[in-house]
Amino acid sequence: RILTIVDVFDALTTKRVYRAAMGIEKALNIMESIKKEFDPNLFKKFKEFIKNFGILALNEFKLEEGVKKVISNNVYFIDLQFKTLNRKGLLAIFKRSADLNFFGSLIHINIKKFKEYNQKYGSKKGDELLKKLVDSIKEWFKANVSLIDPKDGINYLARINADRFILLSIGSKGNFLEYKLEEFIKKFNDVKIEYEFLIKNEKLEKFRDKVNYLL
Repeated sequence: RILTIVDVFDALTTKRVYRAAMGIEKALNIMESIKKEFDPNLFKKFKEFIKNFGILALNEFKLEEGVKKVISNNVYFIDLQFKTLNRKGLLAIFKRSADLNFFGSLIHINIKKFKEYNQKYGSKKGDELLKKLVDSIKEWFKANVSLIDPKDGINYLARINADRFILLSIGSKGNFLEYKLEEFIKKFNDVKIEYEFLIKNEKLEKFRDKVNYLL
């Protein structure tokens, strides 16, 4: 009975070949229209659970000064293996910060020839290397999914796919970030770390439309 509910929810909110993923509210409206197919008590609990995790509340979130609240501890937005944002979490940050009068940069970071590294040393070693990369980025850029004072700059790290990571930096100049990145990649002797600025020093309001297709 539980799987019946979550299977429908997953099907509606996941991108398919024949259609785009539905938004959370639209998916719940559709599920509400067929609620007789679900256990009524479980469906009621499910809707409360989703709201408690802040997914619906995201659309009602009001920004006053900087980022007042972020989506830490929300499993829907977190890559559970490495405790970074996932793709949905990054897009949610774009939405929350779109009205801020800040400039930001978006940087793609990955391990060059990671597939070959995995094949040569095995997936366990590959995971250890990814963890080292993630931990190093978090330490070097103070990137996490917790509240940070916008006046000191904000950095968020998201895992997009396998060894592909996106660093969203708000309030730091692009040239400074480039210097930091060059110093950062020197920390890795055994593999080559690559980075690319997808966006450099632009208003946050432009981010979502500009990078949606990349994510």
